[in-house]
Amino acid sequence: MKEKPVVYLASPYRGAKAQNEAFARLALAYAIQSGVVPVAPHLLYPQVLKEHKAKERAMGMELGVSLLKRCDELWLCGNEVSLGMEMERQEALKAGILVRKISAEEIYRVFLPDEIHQREMGGQNVLEQSL
Repeated sequence: MKEKPVVYLASPYRGAKAQNEAFARLALAYAIQSGVVPVAPHLLYPQVLKEHKAKERAMGMELGVSLLKRCDELWLCGNEVSLGMEMERQEALKAGILVRKISAEEIYRVFLPDEIHQREMGGQNVLEQSL
């Protein structure tokens, strides 16, 4: 059996934090449905490191880069590339890691038909629960 590629997911985090976290969860679900083994450190490390403390943010970024170097691919998810994502892209290029851009529309396209169906049926799905 062929090993699934390990994919580092990057998407905007700072700013509209709740919205960005919801989008990152959708990107994670999209990656899982794509058949890869995704990692999303920006959903993990902020659970224990304070984003607003420069030292802890730097530690989280350093841990993320270390993890990135062990991945097969970097997926830049969404329609914008933040400063942190650009730094991750540069690190991936230096390490010879494949970089792919996955638009927000591509990610939403996977969930939108189901979301409409679920709303019509009175239920909720991943998209509604994430937002």
